[in-house]
Amino acid sequence: MGVRSRVGRILLACAVMSAAGSVWADDAQETARRHFKSGVALFQNGDFTGALAEFEASQRDLPSASSLQNIALCLTRLHRYLPALETLDKLKSDYGSTLSPEDRKAVDGSIRELLQLVGTVTMRVSPPGAIVSINGKPLSAEAARRPIRLSSGEYTFKAEAQFHAPVERTETIAGGDDRTIELVLRPQAAEVEIFASDRDAAIAIDRQPVAFGVWTGPLMPGEHLVQVYKDGFKPFTTRVPVKAGDHIELRPLLGPPDSDAGRSASPANPNEVVAPRGWFALFTANTVVPLYHPDHFKSRDVWMGGSYGVRGGYRFWQNVAFEGLIDIGKQSVGPGEYTPPNAPVGRTTYELSTTRVGGNVRLLTGGRVARLSSVFGVGSVTHKLELGAISATGSEGYFLLEFGAQFNIGHVLLEAAALTYLEGATAIKYQGERIYTDHTIIPQVGVGFRAGYGEWGRW
Repeated sequence: MGVRSRVGRILLACAVMSAAGSVWADDAQETARRHFKSGVALFQNGDFTGALAEFEASQRDLPSASSLQNIALCLTRLHRYLPALETLDKLKSDYGSTLSPEDRKAVDGSIRELLQLVGTVTMRVSPPGAIVSINGKPLSAEAARRPIRLSSGEYTFKAEAQFHAPVERTETIAGGDDRTIELVLRPQAAEVEIFASDRDAAIAIDRQPVAFGVWTGPLMPGEHLVQVYKDGFKPFTTRVPVKAGDHIELRPLLGPPDSDAGRSASPANPNEVVAPRGWFALFTANTVVPLYHPDHFKSRDVWMGGSYGVRGGYRFWQNVAFEGLIDIGKQSVGPGEYTPPNAPVGRTTYELSTTRVGGNVRLLTGGRVARLSSVFGVGSVTHKLELGAISATGSEGYFLLEFGAQFNIGHVLLEAAALTYLEGATAIKYQGERIYTDHTIIPQVGVGFRAGYGEWGRW
């Protein structure tokens, strides 16, 4: 027996019962009775839409199990299976204890059969707080967590959440389906929270003041300048790399009181806070070769050598830093032909040791993570030359020219560069005689690699 015939028996029984045994005590009851009887007549004539309107009117005037049963039947005949199922659920919830065993059995059977005419959908949404809608109708957070019944048909499921791109899917739901719909939203921005150590401190993002003390909001992917400042204190400045979907919490601390801090970073003019600065230190390793040799020495063989050292300094502005340099190295050249006057031709190898101490000016261009770097430096160099039986020493000045690229990984600095040393050679003497008379300088060229620490980075 189908859904229609099963609920039809409930309707006829209720109609007879209501007409024979009900006593309507007031106008509302009388009006409800009239609507009920009209609904029965319209239903028997096949006007299910009119009957539904009459039964709903009767239910409004005087709620009863009979009206709900007949509303469910009309909805079924109109192929509105989901509202019919919801109406029978309400009937069981509100009047289940008052139904006769026969009516209760009929209602349970109708619910089972209607369940085969509707589908059930379970939503799985990420992030969990996203707002879900079905065919443009938003669901409450509680409703979205429960299984959802839907009549057979095509539905558009959509999810939206702050800092995420909306996503939607169109699915066809058939009767009896038990489906899981997954909606995974792609993050578009990061959620950032900033809690200053002083509630009166101003917060600026990308040089724009946004709040005092606390700020929470979205930031698009990229690198952002965060500043916290207060008159009379050293400001806090950092750059924050942001990725879509990040949740970033910052708790910046203002520096100690400083009478000049208010002029360099006041809330009224955050643009005066300039780029990163601070101390840095680098360990260096260079591979260099001399281009000129001592008098009377010729060699076409490959020569090998290098130097190691340390550099340290302070970055005063975004584009300028000053640093000190200590570098120790040795080059081994040859074997080659050594033909001094009044001596037989011989093959030998010479070694040139160098110790450099000086200062550099470093020019920087580019961003917080990667930049170009050039170095100009001068200082003192001490040479020691070992050539056969000759051992000569001397100290003069040098000039350094260097071009390369520098990178930050947090506070870690990495650098690669091409370099040239121009070193004085006139002071290198043996028994008072110059070893280099054809040239007054020794050019040394090569490449260098550095690794170290930069205070302006961010872990």
